[in-house]
Amino acid sequence: GIPEKLISALSRQYGELWSFSLFIASKSDLPTLTSNDALGYLVLIRAGDTATYFISSVTDFGRKMQANSVLLWSAILHSKQIGCSWFDIGGLNENTTKGVADFKNGLNAVPYQNVQEWRKWL
Repeated sequence: GIPEKLISALSRQYGELWSFSLFIASKSDLPTLTSNDALGYLVLIRAGDTATYFISSVTDFGRKMQANSVLLWSAILHSKQIGCSWFDIGGLNENTTKGVADFKNGLNAVPYQNVQEWRKWL
């Protein structure tokens, strides 16, 4: 996974076109949530006009309730509200869980692939 120190450092950054947002899916709408209420979490990073789905975690019950789809959709709507033109939904491969893969495929996103890492020894 992503090192905790990196996540912590990113969460403390601030800028006019930078934000680090935490979304929480819960069993209730109570103002004070306990850890037992949480179905899942999603972190969204905004840099300029692009929002990036950074990390998420969902409980087993949260998966049954499709909490990750709710979190992603909430993050997309939030991104539009704060003026983002782009939303990077992250990678999709054979290890992506079925529910997340179905959601991402259902968005009709434009898939792209990064150039792989190359090394040359001289």
